[in-house]
Amino acid sequence: MKTYQNPEILRKLYWEDRLSLSGIGRIFGVTGGTILYNMKLLSIPREKRQHVQEPKVKFTKNMLEELYWKQKLTLEGIAKKHGVSAQLIFKYMKIFDVSRRNSHKKIDRKALLEELYIKKRLPSSKIAKLLDFNPRYVRRLLEKNGIKSRSVSEALTKKQKLDFSKNQKEKAYLLGLRSGDFHAKTQHKTVRVQTTTTHPAQIELARRSFGKYSQVNIYEFFNKGFNAKEWFVYVDLNGSFSFLLNKPDKIPDWIMNEEHLFFSYLAGYIDCEGHWWIAKSHEDYIRFGLRLSTQDRNILHQITSKLTTLGYKTHIYLSQEGNTIRYGVKNNKDLFSVVVYRKGDVIKLAKELLRLSCHQEKIERMNLMIESEHKKWDEIKDKLKLLRENMKRTRLNSLQK
Repeated sequence: MKTYQNPEILRKLYWEDRLSLSGIGRIFGVTGGTILYNMKLLSIPREKRQHVQEPKVKFTKNMLEELYWKQKLTLEGIAKKHGVSAQLIFKYMKIFDVSRRNSHKKIDRKALLEELYIKKRLPSSKIAKLLDFNPRYVRRLLEKNGIKSRSVSEALTKKQKLDFSKNQKEKAYLLGLRSGDFHAKTQHKTVRVQTTTTHPAQIELARRSFGKYSQVNIYEFFNKGFNAKEWFVYVDLNGSFSFLLNKPDKIPDWIMNEEHLFFSYLAGYIDCEGHWWIAKSHEDYIRFGLRLSTQDRNILHQITSKLTTLGYKTHIYLSQEGNTIRYGVKNNKDLFSVVVYRKGDVIKLAKELLRLSCHQEKIERMNLMIESEHKKWDEIKDKLKLLRENMKRTRLNSLQK
């Protein structure tokens, strides 16, 4: 089981930021149980946050059979009815030996076995424990229903690597990510897609984009170039994702020729490289903008050309010459920027890309822009300040201070 050596991180997330065990687990890409295990190892006390209310009525076997078998309520339904936890109802079911609705007849169904064994990739031992049966009986059911047992190598695979959906909009979005911060290479007969970040939103972006195909993995490392800690995020995919191996130096024609595919690509590219900004204008008004700054000159020119054709006002310019240092960062190549700055265009583009984006920080900024279109600065400045503070607070190196 994975361990985290810095107790201050877990202590801050749990006690100061008030995140749940599962919430902390999502940041690190593990379960809440793993976080609890690490908190015990690091002697971090746990707070009993949710008081389990004692039942207002005394449960009896007849009462539970009436609710569960005759009224067909679930354990959660019974718990809600009496203001207690489902775990407590389960405990009383055990005490009074009230049988569950999982019968041999139901588990004999091939569809259920395929769901548990093939789709969810549960081992027969876990299926047996889940349904309260002998593991041998489950294996006989698998054989009886013609479900082939997994090989040893398949059984050792944490998560099945599924084929790409072949959806063109999704492919365009993933190519947008590949053109940006995500890199790809072959790794032990798989396609490894990887990125580094200090933002939890980038981890969630990886999960939303690739999590349904394979397991997304995260670990912390020290980046000597930036003298700071970062998260390394990677996912190993099967060969159907080979289209990601080569980094595009231009947007493919099949994307440029279809407006909906272009916006899907642009959403992925902006999720990596874009910055939506909100600022105060003269008096009490608000300015909105979108900036894309990369070394991909061809791609930025294509984006500018397409947006102009679609009626958007854009501006492209050289923002930093190659082999120069700016804000402590050296760029070996020329850095170009594309800006969309007309308020109506920014709002229109945000509405177009909001439904396509997978980056939570950018989604929140787009939502705030759309919500603030007809408002003044004083009406939104507190929301913007809170949004910025939350983004800054959840960054890796902010968590460790």
